[in-house]
Amino acid sequence: MAAPDSASVLNMTGVWGMNTDLSDPPDELFKLQGIPWIIRQVIKFARVELAMIHTSPSTPSADADSEGEREPIDGETDLSYIHVKQTVSPGRFDTAQSYILDWKTREAAVPLFGQVAVRARYTPISEIEDEALRERLESYAGARMAIEEIVTSVKGGWETHGVWGFEEIGGQRHYTRNSITKREDQELSLRFVYDYLGSNEPEHGEV
Repeated sequence: MAAPDSASVLNMTGVWGMNTDLSDPPDELFKLQGIPWIIRQVIKFARVELAMIHTSPSTPSADADSEGEREPIDGETDLSYIHVKQTVSPGRFDTAQSYILDWKTREAAVPLFGQVAVRARYTPISEIEDEALRERLESYAGARMAIEEIVTSVKGGWETHGVWGFEEIGGQRHYTRNSITKREDQELSLRFVYDYLGSNEPEHGEV
């Protein structure tokens, strides 16, 4: 199902399912990240869903500087959070993680990958170095912002630089995660494409 117009990197709230027909196969990525062969066979055909709740006090400025900082808006005291619950079935490799979009590094323990260091921020699409990706993201309704993340394995020796955004694929609007993962002299570029499965609005009083 195509993403609704209300969904954007400023409002990721919803349930998203990976479209395996449109996404690049993840097996080579898992291999590079050191995931054992037997586990890769289990998750190769797994269904992946992301249930997100996005809380944001304000709209980020498209003229954010290269360090991810911007002038605060009057009255702004909070940060933008994206709470992600990932369900992988079969496999029992479910995770729950919060992305805080302030470009500060935080560590978390993640099933499959162990301890990782994560940082994330809003970034202007115009500053994305990959020209082809920049053009794909900009092609939909003149979008100006994306979400950038860097995930580093504390002990595994790999690092992933990812960009979240929205692209038009086959005439439909989809949420995508484009990434480059490096480990020693190896490098792998992938795109994961997600369908919109429905609302995930929090109940009153929940965050």
